[in-house]
Amino acid sequence: MRNGQWRPISGAFQGSSDGSGMSVHLAEIAHECSLQPNDLLPTSIPATNFGMIDLTVSAVYDEDQVVVRDALPEDPSHANVVGNKTGGRRKRWSKLATVLFLPAAKTAPTRPDGTPW
Repeated sequence: MRNGQWRPISGAFQGSSDGSGMSVHLAEIAHECSLQPNDLLPTSIPATNFGMIDLTVSAVYDEDQVVVRDALPEDPSHANVVGNKTGGRRKRWSKLATVLFLPAAKTAPTRPDGTPW
């Protein structure tokens, strides 16, 4: 927590161990497809282990990363952020990210502007 606001740890911004990049969801596409945040969480792991953050694509591009769409049958909003995730990049993203909901949150998540997700 910083200044009364929760923020993710920098380790949350690491790439996948299989080399495919950092798994993300494109909010605009998720919204267009009426996907709710719980629809985007992995089903193989309890949802209580996951939270959700908002990070702008410009923050990703500013760090020389590439967003590669990787639509899945059950999740057309899925994408990967590809590029070297240095400690400095991850730390900057941690400061820029907005927490939408924390792991094990019991309330419905909202967008940073307060509207329902």
